[in-house]
Amino acid sequence: MSDSTSETVERPSAEQTVAGEVVELKDLKEESKWVLDTADLAPFRVKAGYDIFVVPNFAQDVLGIKDPRALLGQLEAYPSVGAGARIVPNVVQWVTGDNRALMYRGNVLKRGKIWLQRGDPKTKGYRRYYYTGWQWNILPATADVELCPEVEPIADAYDDWAEMRGVQRANHYIVTKYKDGSDDIGFHTDKPRDIAASGAKGKSLITVVKIGNCARPFAVRKAPAKGETPEAPFFCKSLEPGTAVIMTMEANLQTQHSVPSVPEAGPSGSIVFRTITRVVKADEAAKEMNKRKRE
Repeated sequence: MSDSTSETVERPSAEQTVAGEVVELKDLKEESKWVLDTADLAPFRVKAGYDIFVVPNFAQDVLGIKDPRALLGQLEAYPSVGAGARIVPNVVQWVTGDNRALMYRGNVLKRGKIWLQRGDPKTKGYRRYYYTGWQWNILPATADVELCPEVEPIADAYDDWAEMRGVQRANHYIVTKYKDGSDDIGFHTDKPRDIAASGAKGKSLITVVKIGNCARPFAVRKAPAKGETPEAPFFCKSLEPGTAVIMTMEANLQTQHSVPSVPEAGPSGSIVFRTITRVVKADEAAKEMNKRKRE
């Protein structure tokens, strides 16, 4: 769910197994509803000891998304800024992986992004989510979620859900598009620098809601210590559009997650909900970007 990836990192196949057995969620029941109560997340836990939950139909049942398969196509109507194009400040737009502001160490990123936040960045400041390879020039791509009528009611519904369960509301949303099965993201842990910590205001969550035309694998493994050989994923399963992956910040730091490439797949994507604490004032952002133009 980070926007960076070490492109050389190992990626599992869609059929990867753990200890020779296909990973299954025994409690992924085909139920149309589940009650918004803390205890009801327990059946969707992917592994004992980790607060990571995979919840089917979350988009439909909780967020009110009628058709998570169609949502990505609706969002594709927004303009794209690719190689050589200039990001228009504070409007809803796709930044493609070949735009210099999104490229990772000079390499094309194999996905496109829309950045949204609560509040107008010009007056409220930018909610900055830092990741490895982050650049100041990507910050102006952030728009107020109010300018995106497809996502704003989804953000509102998520906050209602968060309040009911006593966890922190989200204020930052990244929509990601994988154009086909070759687009992916390697194993990583979301950087905690700018994300709220769990505390008196409740648990801080990172929530990924899958959208688009097809299912894609989502893999999770224990975060290896420095110099340690990574373990095989303890979870690797193709997730249907509408499924949510919900993890606490603590679980994020314990693990790494990825969206591995697959031989064939249509357009797919996600909306990631986070609570960001780092606010960059508009004049500070402009100063930092001007400084880098002179370098």
